[in-house]
Amino acid sequence: MGTASKFESDEQDGLGWSALHLAVVANSPELLQFLLQRGAIWNAVDPRGITAAQLAWSLNYVECSQLLFEEGVRHSMLMNMLAGDDDEAEDDAEDEVDAESGAITLRPEGNELANSNAKFLQSRLIFVTDEDGKERVLDGDSNLVMAAWESDIMDRTAHLLCTDLAPSFSVLNIGFGLGIVDTYFQSYRPGRHVIVEPHPDALAYLRQKGWADREGVEIVEKRWEEALLDPDLGSFDVVYFDTYSQDYKDLKKFFDEVPALLNGPNAR
Repeated sequence: MGTASKFESDEQDGLGWSALHLAVVANSPELLQFLLQRGAIWNAVDPRGITAAQLAWSLNYVECSQLLFEEGVRHSMLMNMLAGDDDEAEDDAEDEVDAESGAITLRPEGNELANSNAKFLQSRLIFVTDEDGKERVLDGDSNLVMAAWESDIMDRTAHLLCTDLAPSFSVLNIGFGLGIVDTYFQSYRPGRHVIVEPHPDALAYLRQKGWADREGVEIVEKRWEEALLDPDLGSFDVVYFDTYSQDYKDLKKFFDEVPALLNGPNAR
């Protein structure tokens, strides 16, 4: 394998796979652990926008999938702990520490948009359809925002949330993306379907797909933090939250608002 100084853990083969992808295909948790300990980017994507974790999940390699999941949790918790009021100052300080220590910590070249919601909302989104007709959307730094591989998860989620609800139930979805979960919500025929989406490109895509013209669908063109301040928003039988470029602090803030969004003890 070589030492960390000689081995680039994000080196890609002819398929555009990182070393982590190849370790997953080999179903080698030991190799995965070795790579992660030496700075491999846990969420690096291949040219089709697939991470090693997604590959492990699709192959049902449970141990590999668990390792990558735990690495993602550790990374997110660490970033959450290090986050301060001045994100740019924090990023600059982190870069200096890396340079002074001489450690080889490989990270995506453009992680700025994934880590700053304000900058993400001002950036352009890239909508891509692959040779199989599957869509995905990337941010301006080519980080994956949403992809068709999430469909099975969202299908199951919509089933669990919407089954056995009274006719004409209400649903709130925060974060449109490709509209995957909203499509599944629509199959249960909600009476009121509110979509909160602030990104201009996502809104343009949403309109192009005809969502703004659907009966019972309401589009709120605001950040959820602003949308929830509107007393006319009301309460819902189902609330779904899937935003991009936000962290656990943001999620906690949202959870603090959830009780006011639920219309009764059976709301979900």
